[in-house]
Amino acid sequence: MHYHVLNVSVVVAVGYPVSFIDNAHTRLAGLTGMYGNLLVGPHCLTLHDSSSDKPVFSWKWQQLHQFHLAATEIKEDENKICVIHTSG
Repeated sequence: MHYHVLNVSVVVAVGYPVSFIDNAHTRLAGLTGMYGNLLVGPHCLTLHDSSSDKPVFSWKWQQLHQFHLAATEIKEDENKICVIHTSG
């Protein structure tokens, strides 16, 4: 979890360009084909549409249980696939 702290009372969300890998988990969650900017904020992770910058989906920190980088045999994907386990 990364935050940029501007002063004691202001925290700015950090964003990362992401796309969801098509698999059984993303299909079940209704996230197939989604991509955009994943914003990391003080209360949640929010996926924003890359063209309109409107929020598409959001997870509160309480819904997030585990993060890990997936092993891959493709060198270009090394340390680029993050698995997020959620409850909703």
